[in-house]
Amino acid sequence: MVAPPVELFAAIARNTLARFPGTKLTDVAIQSNGLTLDESRLDSLANAGVRVNISIDGPAAIHDRQRLTARGRGSHRDAVRAHHRLRARGENTAVIAVVTDPQDVVPALQFFLEEGFREARMNPMRPEGRAATIRNWDDSTFMRNMALEYLRAAKIIAAHNERCPRVPFVEDNLAGLMESLIDESRGPKGFHWTFLIDDHGDLWAHPGSYGVEALRLTRDEVPNADALRRALALDTFENLAGAGLVPGLQELRSRLFSVCAECPSPDFCISYYGRKESAHTTSPICLWRNELRSHLEGWLHDTPEEARRIARSDRGGCLM
Repeated sequence: MVAPPVELFAAIARNTLARFPGTKLTDVAIQSNGLTLDESRLDSLANAGVRVNISIDGPAAIHDRQRLTARGRGSHRDAVRAHHRLRARGENTAVIAVVTDPQDVVPALQFFLEEGFREARMNPMRPEGRAATIRNWDDSTFMRNMALEYLRAAKIIAAHNERCPRVPFVEDNLAGLMESLIDESRGPKGFHWTFLIDDHGDLWAHPGSYGVEALRLTRDEVPNADALRRALALDTFENLAGAGLVPGLQELRSRLFSVCAECPSPDFCISYYGRKESAHTTSPICLWRNELRSHLEGWLHDTPEEARRIARSDRGGCLM
């Protein structure tokens, strides 16, 4: 939300991708802590065609414990107020939550359900950045417990969605894994890039979601249009699009990211979590995902009708 404003960067992105007939820009969104999202700024973002997602880690006790560690991170009150402003505009926008302790998973989910949220991505924080100081990420018990708590959350979601089949709640990680198990993916998905603006106003590209490779696009570090095309793999994407979107995406992702050996769900892993940390024989995130996948697979086998309720659905209303 710094200067240069994201509205300007959104316009640049639209104008740039308009040059590539093999691509289609379907969405421009920002992730915000809600600190500066007053009505005037929301009007400006809406006029620029920019969708807003809010970062909320659950109830205030969890959110403020994790986020009020540095000036300008924004409080739970700021985040919820911004979300309510968006709801008043008819947008029950998705939220991204960070989970740093297994015991936070269910309380965070219960907060979202009780407050009428419709979708969240509750991501275990990866062992980098702020998370590097949280605890010993090599403790395998920690991520196994995390997977068990996510299974508990999945069963709470299934019960909620049985009661409210026309206004279901979706947790993106659980839904994505379940859909991969029951092969209910909703057709081809577009490749996307994440761009970050740092506190100096510099723009960075992270191709393919939150990968560890980053490229600063400002300060003359991308000297010309050809360098930008290569940096964002636009030529590769455009050439592969005609041969079929899904194979093209798989080839592009495999070029940009590596996966763990014998990974049971590489497309899910790469899309959501990027490259495996080279310092770990098995990434803690991969351990969590594989344990969770195994739990979900057993649940699907034992009670398939219940388990399927956590996948995305076109249902809509609530039976009380």
